[in-house]
Amino acid sequence: MDVIRLSEQAVELVQIVHEKERGPVDYRPMKRSPGGPCLALSLLCSAAPAASAGDLELAAHAGSALPSYGQSFRLDPGLIPLPPGVSIEQEGVFRLDARGGLAVGGGLTWYLAGPVGLEARLDSAGVDVRTQEAGFTVELRPPAPLPPVVVSVEPTGSVDLDRLTPVSLNFKVCTPGRLRFALSAGASWLLPVSFTVTQTIGLGLGGAGAGITIPAFTLRASGGIDGAIGVNAGAGLQIAVGGKVSLSAEGRFFYFPERTLTWTRLDDRSLSASELALAQELLSRLGPVEFSPSFFQATAGIAVRF
Repeated sequence: MDVIRLSEQAVELVQIVHEKERGPVDYRPMKRSPGGPCLALSLLCSAAPAASAGDLELAAHAGSALPSYGQSFRLDPGLIPLPPGVSIEQEGVFRLDARGGLAVGGGLTWYLAGPVGLEARLDSAGVDVRTQEAGFTVELRPPAPLPPVVVSVEPTGSVDLDRLTPVSLNFKVCTPGRLRFALSAGASWLLPVSFTVTQTIGLGLGGAGAGITIPAFTLRASGGIDGAIGVNAGAGLQIAVGGKVSLSAEGRFFYFPERTLTWTRLDDRSLSASELALAQELLSRLGPVEFSPSFFQATAGIAVRF
């Protein structure tokens, strides 16, 4: 018992000496730092290594293109000299509207120093240009007692447009971490594009039992872009999913200057003197096609670093 008491006294003596040297021990639970969640997020974002000089990144993407082209034409017959008793009234307008299609592409980035690199990319966007037709109502008023005759003019149109395919060289900046934010911009070269608008104007007589048809004539605006210099800029996010593989989402805009196409008459058949006069008058009144090959695309894809 004496030995046990001596041991307890020795322990108490050691505790007293420790408190004098270090101060009293605080056994209260430690408070959580309010910066804990932020620190965890910072550690998560920095878990993936940053790009180093000489790294290569190969990317592929697909999505939807949103073209910026839209144009209205007014086939104004009111300025054409008409014989007495004839009137023409337009119903609606002839319009060209571009709608987006599938956008695909890929790119290769060479990181020169840390997050800064050079990006070479090839994109291809499908654009569908549709026509909205305009009609004419022509009224013939013969002398009494003959009833009036109504002429309906019904144009039909079609558009053929190649895919828009730009080749670009950009400067790119990408932040490090598992969740990466990327910006890139630079110069683009649009590969040759063919664009043709065909508008057929037919005259059909109806009313009062008349069954007469006047042959149609065709107007065409065609041309091409042999190549055009433009610019592009985009921003996106990358999420590392394992190793050096990342999922990506991006929005990008391509700008190229407009291309003007003039209307001509398609010589698919011979015209009478009155039809030829009407065709020439319409050509002189019809504004040119001012096609804009600029477009925006929203894509998602995958990226691999080497």
